[in-house]
Amino acid sequence: MQMYAEDSLTEATIRSNKRKLAVLLIIPLVVLAIAYAVFYTGVGVPTGTTNKGELVQPPIATEDFVYNQLDGSLYTPEPLWHMVIPVMGDCSVTCRETLYTTRQVHLRQGKRAIDIDRIAVLTSPPSSEFVAYMEAEHPRTAIVIANQAQWALVTGPTQAADGDYFLVDPRGWLMMAYRSEHTGEDLLFDLKKLIR
Repeated sequence: MQMYAEDSLTEATIRSNKRKLAVLLIIPLVVLAIAYAVFYTGVGVPTGTTNKGELVQPPIATEDFVYNQLDGSLYTPEPLWHMVIPVMGDCSVTCRETLYTTRQVHLRQGKRAIDIDRIAVLTSPPSSEFVAYMEAEHPRTAIVIANQAQWALVTGPTQAADGDYFLVDPRGWLMMAYRSEHTGEDLLFDLKKLIR
C-alpha cells in the first residue's frame, strides 16, 4: 500500500504546522491594525524633520502671484525650484550677503543648476544703483516687482526680515524659509535632498 506524506506526520507535527499557519495569517492583520491606529491617532508618527531650513506651515501658494519685470512686462516663472530673495528697500549689506550666498549655492549645484532659478522680489521699482549691481554681480537672477498685497501673504505669515529667503517648489508652493542664521550649507543640504 502507498504511503502519503500526511500519513507519516505525527500529531505533534500537525499541531505545530497549524500554529505556524495561524501566525502567518495573523501577522498581516496585526500590521494592518497597527498602521490603522498610527494613521488615525498619530501616535508613533515621527515629529522631527531632517531639513535644515524652516518648513513653512502651511505652505503658501504663489502660482497665481503677479510679477512684473523691470520693463513692465509680466514675468512667468518656469516650473523649476526657485530661490526667492525678498529685497526690502535699497538692499542692505545683509540683502547682498543673501544674494551672494544663494548665487554660490546655485553654482555648487553643478548639472542640477538648470533645475533652479533665483528671483529677487521687490514691491517697488528699484534704484538704478541696485539694477547696475544686479547686472554686474547677479546677471542670471530675475528681478521682479510683486503686487504688495499679494507679497504680504508671504512676508506676513513667515515674518520675513531683511536677509531672509525662501524655497519655492516647481508647482509654486513656498515651502521653506531660510533666516540670517542659516548658512549656504543648510540650503545646499536641503536642495540635494529635494532635487534628484
